[in-house]
Amino acid sequence: MPFPVMSRIAFGVKGAQVPAAVRGVVAIAWFGIQTYLASSVLSALAVTMFPGLRRIDGNSLLGQSTLGWITFLALWARRPPWKPSPTRRPARWRRTGRR
Repeated sequence: MPFPVMSRIAFGVKGAQVPAAVRGVVAIAWFGIQTYLASSVLSALAVTMFPGLRRIDGNSLLGQSTLGWITFLALWARRPPWKPSPTRRPARWRRTGRR
């Protein structure tokens, strides 16, 4: 049974909004954590491949270097949090099982 259905059974229609909001906050935080970790890896890869980038990797702004911010924003722009995943299908296809 899907999570929203179980929430409505347990908490009612209005009460199910609280667990949904908590799941949304966790999803937003997890997206940020994944993007940060990916930007760290991409920064390390860029410095390894192009040693000249080391000069913009040394300074720090809010705990991240300039190169770290560039890679973070590039990854964030590649897949914004409001854009659905390309692997998701519309709900009508899930119900019928047909394409």
